Amino acid sequence: MHLQVHPSTVLTGLLAVATAVRGSTPHNISAVYKSLYALHSNSTPVFQNVSGQEVNRLVLALQSPNNSTGEHALLKRDELPVGTCAPGTPCVNGACCSSKGICGFSPDECGTDTCISNCDAKAECGQFAPSGSAACPLNVCCSKYGFCGTTEDFCEAGCQKGYGGCGAVEEPSCGSGSMGRTIGYYEGWASSRSCDKRLPSDIDIEPLTHLNFAFAFFHPTTFQVVPMNAGDEALYPQFTALKSKKSSLKTWIAVGGWSFNDATNSPNTQTAFSDMAGSAANRQTFIASLRHFMQTWGFDGVDIDWEYPGADDRGGIDTDTANFVKLVRDMKDAFGGEYGISVTLPASYWYLRWFDLQGMAAHVDFLNIMTYDIHGVWDAENKHTGPYVRPHTNITEIKQGLNLLWRNNIDPAQVNFGLGWYGRSFTLKDPSCTKPDCIFAYGGKAGECTKSSGTLSNAEIQRVIAKHGLTPTVDRDAMVKWITWDNDQWVSYDDGETIQMKISEASKLCLGGVLIWAVDQDGEDHTSSNDLMGVGTANGVSSEDAKAYREAKQSMERGASISNSCYWTFCGDQCASGFSAQAYAKGQVPHIEGDVSCSGDYVRTLCCARGTSVGNCSWSGWSGVGMPCATEYCPSGSELIAMNTNSYVEDPELSINDNLTCNGGAQSFCCSGFVPSQIANTDRLSLLGDPRRIPAETSDLALDTRIKLVNSSPTACKAMVTAGLISAGECCNRVTQKTILVGSCRLGQGAAGIGMQHHKPSELHSPENVATPNKEREKVGEWTKVKYGKDDLDCQTTYTCRYGRDFDEICDNMRWAIEKGLNDQHVYHRELKSGRPKDTYKDRWKNQRKSRYYDGNNRCSLEEFPFASLDEAAGIQYQVIRRVNAEANSIHGRDWNLWLDRRWKPCRELRRAKGIKPPEPPITMTWSPFEEGDNRIKVNAEPPHNMPPHFIQAYGFDSQTGGVECFPTYTYSDLGGSRVTKTLADHGFRALEDDP
Repeated sequence: MHLQVHPSTVLTGLLAVATAVRGSTPHNISAVYKSLYALHSNSTPVFQNVSGQEVNRLVLALQSPNNSTGEHALLKRDELPVGTCAPGTPCVNGACCSSKGICGFSPDECGTDTCISNCDAKAECGQFAPSGSAACPLNVCCSKYGFCGTTEDFCEAGCQKGYGGCGAVEEPSCGSGSMGRTIGYYEGWASSRSCDKRLPSDIDIEPLTHLNFAFAFFHPTTFQVVPMNAGDEALYPQFTALKSKKSSLKTWIAVGGWSFNDATNSPNTQTAFSDMAGSAANRQTFIASLRHFMQTWGFDGVDIDWEYPGADDRGGIDTDTANFVKLVRDMKDAFGGEYGISVTLPASYWYLRWFDLQGMAAHVDFLNIMTYDIHGVWDAENKHTGPYVRPHTNITEIKQGLNLLWRNNIDPAQVNFGLGWYGRSFTLKDPSCTKPDCIFAYGGKAGECTKSSGTLSNAEIQRVIAKHGLTPTVDRDAMVKWITWDNDQWVSYDDGETIQMKISEASKLCLGGVLIWAVDQDGEDHTSSNDLMGVGTANGVSSEDAKAYREAKQSMERGASISNSCYWTFCGDQCASGFSAQAYAKGQVPHIEGDVSCSGDYVRTLCCARGTSVGNCSWSGWSGVGMPCATEYCPSGSELIAMNTNSYVEDPELSINDNLTCNGGAQSFCCSGFVPSQIANTDRLSLLGDPRRIPAETSDLALDTRIKLVNSSPTACKAMVTAGLISAGECCNRVTQKTILVGSCRLGQGAAGIGMQHHKPSELHSPENVATPNKEREKVGEWTKVKYGKDDLDCQTTYTCRYGRDFDEICDNMRWAIEKGLNDQHVYHRELKSGRPKDTYKDRWKNQRKSRYYDGNNRCSLEEFPFASLDEAAGIQYQVIRRVNAEANSIHGRDWNLWLDRRWKPCRELRRAKGIKPPEPPITMTWSPFEEGDNRIKVNAEPPHNMPPHFIQAYGFDSQTGGVECFPTYTYSDLGGSRVTKTLADHGFRALEDDP
């Protein structure tokens, strides 16, 4: 996609005319080949057939008044007709030559009574094109002369309807602020640069919603996904661990890239994409490997960067177009929404014509279009562009490329606009000629760190500006800047001013986001990152103000992540599937108009999404009976997660029954070590929905955090509006007052109460399976509480491990233990007086597996059955041990404890009251039935029925909690001394040596 070492993927004249005769051999317009013509000099003769232009309308239709700008849409570079034909001089575009010296494809030129050469020629499109191939690719216009293009000459008078579009393209139109995604690419090889070295930990993730690691490859015959470079496996854990700093960040892997389709790789991967996508079996092999790769390293999605399907100069074949659609379709079906999918698009017609845009758009989350590298040193090798200095990114040419998407009815919200954090540089032929369209001799001097002639990173460009005290020139029409130095050096690039121009233009076109190639090309001071957020020095914002903005944004995003992770239910409601109970209350949530306290025995539950780690939590702010509570108070080292005018804690075993209500103010549920859910948080800075009106007096920000931007500029404020931090109206007022109010109730505390939501959130999994109670019960938590009457003489308890509640692997381990390891023993006991027994069978694991070899970041936990709280776990009695997902283990632990509180303990109290000994009731262990179609049923039902299925299939090899699967790892030093982390192929079984 974006390897700095490759030449252009997007070339001069984004829309270039295809060859006039189908089947003629196209030349590579991207790679640097031997020049067709000598480099221009003042002594080079220039051929102009003026008479041909006067008499041949075909020439006029295909030539622009200014060929140097590339506005002659879709012109193929090496076959532009430059004159008429004559005996012995055929039409250079391959058309028929008539006896009148006119080139064309109609009977007037190709008829037997008038044609003198190329008489079998067919038009590229339209009525005189070969049957079955008469329509223009990408729905561009077919001119009356039989050529595909997008200018007025092609699309207006004489445009052949039915062979493509006709008329001007209708651009989408929006107001500002439509963009929500910011995707950064990280070059894995940046970690090995001699200077400006960048590790994943060096990346400024503050402005990003997504971060793509470039690149991974796959084997050309086995189709197994592999790292691009040997050291990449050491970078993956660092890369995906960035999500711990920003829970809304998504980390993706980009597969492919420009060099992957080179013929010089070993093994040769040039046709790997075509071979893989060419059959259903190969696609499934690749997808299975890709899914395992993403699970292993914790990636959230994949960007497919095939450069390019269908293009014969890049190893492509005609069937690639349809097969690419099949590939993304199969990926979407296989992932089931668990992983994101995007594809990378070129902005040049020459390569984009092989993409079925509409077919692909239906199966991907978004489309990344590379709107950069329009010009570069490769222009010297092309006779239609020539060795002329031009910026590598130009909004006019970019919009011509985007028009190809609009002609195919692509939703602009699905499109991400490309920004380059680097420049294309030249060495000028004449140092006195330094403006665009001056002649260059060759590429600019290589940067001290990127070490590539013709390319400079933004970090290198900023050092050049500082060293030479340069004042950049801005081209507001092209929306780009350039500088010259050292007598003959020239480079174009983007900074805060031009980046914001492009973002504004993209927003007006309703685009969904931007992508950056590449974030590792920024300086250590994050100049380009500030530019992207609109708070760079080029935007007139001081470094102090930029720092204040960043701190405010981080604080607010943290609050948004918390509010997206947890919510309060209505009184008596249970948590939605995929959410688990963390606390209970009976009062009101502050700042919610019309909110009421719970009546009777009903309580409301604070529910947090799967993937949330709450840490250590407690209620704070209670001042005593009849006293007001200390609102928004949390002890040092903890942070506010939720508020309520009441806190409700019940634990009969510990003789705790607290039902504390404030006489004014609210209590705070505070946690230390709280990690928001990456699953519940989206790529937008937004709240969980609250459909009710927010009162005007609370719509301003409750924490009232004020940041003084003494030298604040409208651009800086606009950046805050774009980020969703303040309203546009607030921006205007605050800038005028030299003060911007940024803090909010941390996006949810003041306006709606942190996490408050008045409709149940979308379930993260299937609906809950809760049995109908047969007695009156309090509606508290996940389990309803049993109430026994005076006529009840005894009771029994059964714990059902319920599938579909985000801890399937725990149920599978229990089922395996009971059915196989413990000879179908279902009844267990809980009479211990001293808590968890010591020196259990589970503790043997420590002597057989060194726990330090397992990376805690890979979310693995050790699960045992019988549970440690059961008598049968004491005295080194046999337990079945399994490695499981730590989050699932935690969720199940809460479920088990709630069951003990709501079912087992009430039964124990009844038996005590009736004098039954022992009062502790036996516990029957069972599990809920599988849903129809469950793999574990299928396996058991397959013949031969007299043979048990393999235990991995029968007992939940694939049943881990989706999105946070447990993959044990170990880390060691290789022969070179590098630290390498490997993932175990064993996904949970054989925790002990005698396991099957």
